[in-house]
Amino acid sequence: MQLMGRRERKKLESRKCIMDAAVKNFVENGVTETSIADIMKEARLGVGTFYNYFESKEALLFCLLKEIAEAVCGQAEKSMKNGESAGKILRAAVKSTTEALEKNPYVLPLFLGTASRQPNDKNKSAGRNARTPGFKGVFTDIISYGQKKGEFDPTLDPHLVTEMFHSIFQAASFSSLSYSFEENVSLKVDLILKGIEPR
Repeated sequence: MQLMGRRERKKLESRKCIMDAAVKNFVENGVTETSIADIMKEARLGVGTFYNYFESKEALLFCLLKEIAEAVCGQAEKSMKNGESAGKILRAAVKSTTEALEKNPYVLPLFLGTASRQPNDKNKSAGRNARTPGFKGVFTDIISYGQKKGEFDPTLDPHLVTEMFHSIFQAASFSSLSYSFEENVSLKVDLILKGIEPR
């Protein structure tokens, strides 16, 4: 395995420093009130350095959301390889997503928007780039996995079911019911899972 060069390591460190500084500012001041200059001041780097890694503040947000999504995807893929039940995997994926959105509320608008256009991150890593922002890819994979195992109705379009799961978060975000965000999402998941069982 080729060791990472000093220059590449420095790039990764600078990128992480910028993202950490952005998170700190987003949490303390909100996304709208945080400027790129604020982020770079916190990172102790020149403003111009920001554009070596990100096209815009939205692109940086995209990358933060992508990191969350990759963690959820990794967990689900491992569970599928281990042959766990699709229902259990779906619940775990939804729970992880819910917890991440509650912990990082500044990415929620981008998550709900499930951006059809992918911002140009100049330092993309390989992987599920095109479908990561809305977490849709992993949910589609789990639905298809469940259909093959006979746990879910095979006549249903997995993409349609995935949209239903994605819409849960939006509905819970704007709900006027007394349930917490996590409880609201969990109860809606129960309803959908009952509806997609084989008839």
